[in-house]
Amino acid sequence: MALGFECRDVHNSPAPNEHYTKLYVFQETDGPKATSGLYRFGRNGNLFYNLTRIRLFAEDVLPELTGAPCRLLVPPDATASQAFFAWTQADEPRYLFVGNADTSTAV
Repeated sequence: MALGFECRDVHNSPAPNEHYTKLYVFQETDGPKATSGLYRFGRNGNLFYNLTRIRLFAEDVLPELTGAPCRLLVPPDATASQAFFAWTQADEPRYLFVGNADTSTAV
């Protein structure tokens, strides 16, 4: 996932109606991976809803965070003994960001 937060279903060959954004980003017009019609997210409406909420929040706050120095509160741990990390803005903290480096356990 990137800042766009869209997901893609992995296909080694074209699906009947492609469900992933890469084809729409590259705007393929010829060949077996050509797109036609509007982008369709697929069948996971709940995931789309949650990712859209994250995306709208990010679009709202990123302009004020761009270029702002950050202050690590809990730095990432290269030994993986600490599964989470956290940071905020250095000068005028308004947001607290927390990440989980453990893909198998919620923190």
